[in-house]
Amino acid sequence: MAMRTSSWALAGLTSAAFAAGCIGTIGGDDEAGPMDGPGVSPECALDMEVRPGLRLSSSQYVNAVRDLFGVSDFEAELEDEPGLITKRAVRQLSDAAASIVARRADWTEEVFPCDTAGTADLACLDAFIDGFGSKIFRRPLSEGEGQRLHDAYDAARDELDFDGAMEVVLQVMLQSPEFVYLFEDGLPEASGAVRLLSDHEVASRLSFLLWHTTPDTELLDAAAAGELSTVEGLNEQTERLLAHDKSKDAFVLFIDELMQLNGGHLHYPLEEVTKDDVIYPEVDASLLAAMRIETNALIERVMFEGSGDFAELWTSRDAYVNGPLAAVYGVSGPADASTFEWVTLSDDRAGLLTRAAFLTTFSTATVTAPIRRGVWIREHLLCDELGEPPENIDDSPIDGGEVENENGEVEVVTVREATDARTMNEQPCISCHSLINPLGYAFEGFDAIGREQLTEVVSGAPVDTETEVTNTDFDGTIADARHMSEALADSAKARTCFAHRWQQRALGGEPPDACSSEVTDAFVATGNMRELVVAMVASDAFRYVNVGE
Repeated sequence: MAMRTSSWALAGLTSAAFAAGCIGTIGGDDEAGPMDGPGVSPECALDMEVRPGLRLSSSQYVNAVRDLFGVSDFEAELEDEPGLITKRAVRQLSDAAASIVARRADWTEEVFPCDTAGTADLACLDAFIDGFGSKIFRRPLSEGEGQRLHDAYDAARDELDFDGAMEVVLQVMLQSPEFVYLFEDGLPEASGAVRLLSDHEVASRLSFLLWHTTPDTELLDAAAAGELSTVEGLNEQTERLLAHDKSKDAFVLFIDELMQLNGGHLHYPLEEVTKDDVIYPEVDASLLAAMRIETNALIERVMFEGSGDFAELWTSRDAYVNGPLAAVYGVSGPADASTFEWVTLSDDRAGLLTRAAFLTTFSTATVTAPIRRGVWIREHLLCDELGEPPENIDDSPIDGGEVENENGEVEVVTVREATDARTMNEQPCISCHSLINPLGYAFEGFDAIGREQLTEVVSGAPVDTETEVTNTDFDGTIADARHMSEALADSAKARTCFAHRWQQRALGGEPPDACSSEVTDAFVATGNMRELVVAMVASDAFRYVNVGE
């Protein structure tokens, strides 16, 4: 069936190449009760930037299709590049739509409201467009959209039977810009550039943020009833979504991406890391997978089973380990690789930055990488802008060990000493590395897979973790990784950065300071990540859009 309909389904993307030109930005009022009406925008939102409309990521598209059709194992290859839809992306979307139609026998959700194997039924077509179409488009369809789908049906019926034509309409829906993009125009009766989002637009923004998928029936019903036009109703839905297991995946993904465990400009994803098999013979795909499982389990434990306290992410000693990972940590644990259990790590560890996943990712194949670790803390946990390094920079690995000094003599140096020798002797290197290196040096007590080390594996020399930190809100002497993690956990700068990163994710761009400062200030004071999400959704920044007119 998919082969006979896929060519028709391409019609749904005839305007998709232009969809990236649609624009949307955000803002709002967080007083209790009804929100601002059409054409009225809060003062803090008036200077909002106009930002491009957002296309669903590959995982969001796949999750949405899974939920719409009840096919939990649906997969599709889709590119995640922002901007204009490419010819390749059009073909991928066409293939994805054809693929889910070909799996019609696996659908567990009601799609067609009648038996399409019978004679043509235009009432059934109308019910399908109005009913399932509103689920796919995440709002009621306009008259023009409904007509476009009717036209696709009429064209298909020239060559196909009723069943085939209905499948064509479905595939057109799945490739339509209204599904592939998060269009935000504000309330239809609104005027001016900065507009209050409609309830259905808020529902989509909320669902894709917290569940990484399309709104469910209850959220769409709340939008249709106007319940998201009050902070009380919006808070209720936010809390409901947070209480569901789907929100765990979205939050874990946020932290994993924040920590760059899925890869970065200078390193591979955790699962693709390679280590020297002589120094680290225990490293294999199974151990790397266990590192990911442990990190994600801790994130879920803190956010959804514990207090939701930001500080716990960086200070907790709880670890979810199997046998091989317990051996890395030097603790008693399960006897095999297939069993995981919670254990308590040594006093030298504190939170995510002292876990094998982070330490393994931010290391070389043989030794630690204090520069990488320090850069990550500066840029992603403290939101400092370091700028681009010089083009002629020597970025070869720094391994330490035996080196020839300026007198031609061979001496043994640690990774820390070799790093200072390369970066701290002349400008412009020293201006940045004086900020970067000290943060990374605190973690020299852990090797390239996160084992505790008193001496380095290459140089054999004792490690030095004491460091002097500057340009933070916890300047001074830091003894080691645990003290560094505890300082970051209490840092107002780190909390401000975390709130900023969450709002960037929620808004698809930079949050306007005037509309988000109260949310950030509250999080700095409490550190409660659940309260941060609820307040962020209810804020002006989340509930308004700049349409650029």
